[in-house]
Amino acid sequence: VSSYSLTGGKVYEKNSAPLDEMQIFDLYYKDGKAADFSKVEEYVVYLDTSDNASDTEIGVFRLAKDADATEFLSYLRARRDNLLAENERYPFDTGALDEAKFGSVGQYVYYVILRGHSAETESAIKAALK
Repeated sequence: VSSYSLTGGKVYEKNSAPLDEMQIFDLYYKDGKAADFSKVEEYVVYLDTSDNASDTEIGVFRLAKDADATEFLSYLRARRDNLLAENERYPFDTGALDEAKFGSVGQYVYYVILRGHSAETESAIKAALK
């Protein structure tokens, strides 16, 4: 069984090391529209894109009570879809993208792109959010 250590990437949180939302969250769009991040109360995102064969992204977002979780999940799925589209121009191993998991628990939405560990990571996230 292979393992992955969450040490090679960067962690971004709303209050401690915020992402430049105009720069990074441009990655999360659908049909040219950016997600409405004013509806995100808190988030933590882990990104390790140092190797396309093992791209790792894990994000958990707490949405405002009036936010549309389904719409926000569509932006997260669009991120994965955009990466898969890149594969058409610049072929790479899409294993991690093919295994991606998306979901919601209460006010939280999450996504996991982690080769070989997406399902178990999703289970851990769901358990932590209950």
